[in-house]
Parts: sequence; C-alpha cells; structure tokens
Amino acid sequence: MLTQRQRHFIDLLPLLLHANHPALPGYVSQQTPCGISGYTPPAQVLSLARRVALSFGYQRPAASEAQVHGVYLMGSSGTLGHSDGSDLDIWICYPEELGSEELALLARKAVLLQQWAHGIGLEAHLFLMNGEKFRAMFEEDRGAGGVTGYILWADVSGDTVTATELWESTFTHAIDVPIMRPPILAAKLSPVPRR
Repeated sequence: MLTQRQRHFIDLLPLLLHANHPALPGYVSQQTPCGISGYTPPAQVLSLARRVALSFGYQRPAASEAQVHGVYLMGSSGTLGHSDGSDLDIWICYPEELGSEELALLARKAVLLQQWAHGIGLEAHLFLMNGEKFRAMFEEDRGAGGVTGYILWADVSGDTVTATELWESTFTHAIDVPIMRPPILAAKLSPVPRR
C-alpha cells in the first residue's frame, strides 16, 4: 500500500514532466524538454501541485511544444504480481529529434525525480525511451532470435534493460499514465494480446 506522499509522486509525475517550474520537484531549467502530447492535468493534480509549491501557476504549453510522447508505468504495477515491496519502472518516451543537450537535461530531471521518489520511500526507476530506437532494436533482436540482448537504457542505479525485456513488458504490463501511447508503438508494432 502506498503512503499518501508516494501516491502524490504518482499523481504529480505527469505534470512534473509536462511543465517546468522552479519550485516543483525535478526542476532543472526552463530549457528542459517538457510537455506531454495530448495531456491536460486534472484540477486535483493542479491543486496538489500548488500545495507542494505555493508559487506554482500552471501555464498550458502549446501543443506544438510537446517534447514528451508519453509516460508509462511498467512491470507488475496493476497486476496480481505487484506487492508492497515491488518497485515502479517508469518510461519517459521522447521523440527522436531531441538533441543531446535537451536529452541531457531530461535525463537530469529524471534523476532528480527518481531521487525524490527514493526520499519518500518509493523505489522508482525512471527510464528515458526513444520509441524509434526501441522499435528498431527490438526488431533486430527478435530477428536474431532474441540473442543480441541490446541494452537500451540504464537507470541511475545501474539497472539495465534489454530490447526484448522491454517489448515483453510493453504489451503485457504497461499502464499509460497520462492519456496516450507513443505514436510509433501504437502505429508500427503489433501488440501481444492481453490476457
């Protein structure tokens, strides 16, 4: 069972990736990529953000400025396999066109958010995921019989994930946190039917 502060982390995470505000957890700079495609924060999330940071005022980013495709809670969350001791694996899916400086800022934000989660007793691992690269590596890994074992990303604690592991998690355990699937996954990959 999550504590109230841990639930606040889950509730606030999409907003923290959607908006940059110096008083909110995970803030790096105004140049940090933000804006989740198609996401509008609910009133209760905005109210919670104002309790966390009294100076917070929401300004909706322009749709053309969205630099995050989606945020996904992966793994056993939401399944019978989830327990109080389970960690949370969270994908932050970004577009391929992000430059190295922008990606470094987003990675720094992910590290700060992960540290915030750990500080409130929540074991959360945030992974930056380039959907196009994931699809290409998975297809190559699948074509080689799953033996290439590409490591797509290592989180700040050093945990690594391979293309095949991520594919299996994507369509069997993914929970779409804000409201959408990354277009490349939804349009170009054939999902494994859910049971």
